[in-house]
Amino acid sequence: MRGLQKRLRRLECSMPHRQPELTEEEKTLRYARRLLWFAIAQYLGDPTPSEPPIAPYARALGYAHQGELIRAVDNNDPEYDEKSALANHRLFAKFGVNLDAPDWSEKMREALQRMEAGLSEDYKERLMQGSR
Repeated sequence: MRGLQKRLRRLECSMPHRQPELTEEEKTLRYARRLLWFAIAQYLGDPTPSEPPIAPYARALGYAHQGELIRAVDNNDPEYDEKSALANHRLFAKFGVNLDAPDWSEKMREALQRMEAGLSEDYKERLMQGSR
C-alpha cells in the first residue's frame, strides 16, 4: 500500500497544475498592471533600442541597474512598493492625471489609452504576449 501511495504522490507532482480561469475583471486588471509596467519603462526610464524593458523600468524607479530592482523584488523590499507608487504618480501626472485629486478615476481610462497608443511597437508586442 505504501508503494502505491508513493507512486500516486509522484504522479500527482508530475501532473501539470491547471490555473483557474480568470474573470474578465481579473484579466483587465492584469493587463492594466502590465501596461503600467511598460509605460513606466518607456515614458520615465529613457529606454534605448537595444536594452530589455527591465533596465529602463529599474531606472525609472531610481535603481542603479536592473540587478538592484530584481533583488528588491525578490527580498520583498518595502522600498520597492514606495518607488513603484511614486513612479505611477509621476507617470499619470505626465498624462495629466493627478492621483491625489478626487476625480482621478474619471481621467484614468483616457490616460491609459494614450499610454498604450504611444508605446513602442516592441513594448506593444511584449504587452500583448503577456495577455495570452
